Amino acid sequence: MRLPRRVPWAALSELEQVCTWIFSDESAHDSRAKAAGKALTPHATQLAAWRVAAPLPHALESALSFLAAELSDDGRTSALVVRQAYASAMVRFVNGLVDARQYGVYARSIAAIASEIDLPSWFVEIRHAATHEDLPSLEILRDASREALQWLLHHYFMPTLSLQDANDRLSAQLASIEPELKAYKELAKRLAQDESLRSTLKPELDRIYAHVEKWLGEARIVATGASDDSESLELAALEELAAALLGKGGLVPLAKTKRVIPEDGPLRPPNAHIWSPLLQHLQDQHPLFASALITSITSALSPTGNGVEDSDDLTTACQLGWLAWTVQQWKDSADLDAREAVAQVLLSLQPASTSRCAKPLRRLLHTLLPDDEAFHSRVAAFIQPTQSGVSRHQWQETDVAVMKQRLAVIQQHSKSSTMKTDLVPGETDREAGLTAVGPIAPGWRRLSAETGWKERPIGLNGLA
Repeated sequence: MRLPRRVPWAALSELEQVCTWIFSDESAHDSRAKAAGKALTPHATQLAAWRVAAPLPHALESALSFLAAELSDDGRTSALVVRQAYASAMVRFVNGLVDARQYGVYARSIAAIASEIDLPSWFVEIRHAATHEDLPSLEILRDASREALQWLLHHYFMPTLSLQDANDRLSAQLASIEPELKAYKELAKRLAQDESLRSTLKPELDRIYAHVEKWLGEARIVATGASDDSESLELAALEELAAALLGKGGLVPLAKTKRVIPEDGPLRPPNAHIWSPLLQHLQDQHPLFASALITSITSALSPTGNGVEDSDDLTTACQLGWLAWTVQQWKDSADLDAREAVAQVLLSLQPASTSRCAKPLRRLLHTLLPDDEAFHSRVAAFIQPTQSGVSRHQWQETDVAVMKQRLAVIQQHSKSSTMKTDLVPGETDREAGLTAVGPIAPGWRRLSAETGWKERPIGLNGLA
């Protein structure tokens, strides 16, 4: 589950004001000076002040660099210094956009990534010339700075100001991935029935894999307005794909009869043989996919999540089966913690849902942590099933006993944790009269009342 993203502005109106200053037609020099922090205006929210308060997104950092270069281009500064300022801003601008989109084992060319994000190719040429050849002329650098600011206006400021939520931006601009997932499911079913078709169906499966990768690339580009961090962009795209996989007819079968999981044995999804090849491909190409899938499953279990609307015991058991499969399949390669996964599930479910789903939750525990009896005892108090036929809001005498049992478990766990906490030496010496534990290093001695030391205000010698 992604943490809230920290931004330097308190409200989007502040970012809108900065955008107005940068791209204002009237008195452009004064407006851009305000935006770059070159003018002392007490009510102006300036990019320079934002950079002190919090790390700036790459788009704003680049805008500040271009503005600083333009404001220094006033005829009083050396032409070489101005060219270097423009060139440095352009190099950092292109590198920051491209580096955040280098995925996979092998690096892709800057020109290929630039074409994906609609970045003009001559920006890449200027970046290459400024890095490896002679600096471009001042006129070319001026034009490049103006065009780069216009690119930021259309690809950062306008999307950020018009769509505040990253999920709204994804759903508004991304094409649906469901047709590709449906096509994959049909091919996987045919392959499960007849293994001899593998060589025949391989080109079509490769085409679907390529379309999924292309869709993920588009999702990263669309999510750029929400964050400039490459890991955040990757997670946003993968979580969007995982949510689509958890939709109707995906990892959770559409027919309820197909969601039935055998009662005996570990918890396993009923259709793992269908979807496991695609999931393994995604994990091989994107190491963060396992974490994104677990986050999406716990979000689907949450009452406020975007999971299956007609959620029932079979749906919950199927979702938990996929969570268990994910943890066991990639526990080592993706560094997944079974305890943390179970804790996320318990935090996502409502108290009433926890009792209703007691059976699949117990099976999840025994599947992921079969030998961890201590963890089982701590969790068992929270997943006790309620009596059938009793209204959810109707109190019974047995409810008090259950609450007392849960309180005892929490207090016992808190007590054991407190006993492991290191004691403060000064407090233990005064309260219990304990002496120093272990040998004292040579050259040091312990001060106490017996040696003539007593408490004094800071700055005064405590020795009598």
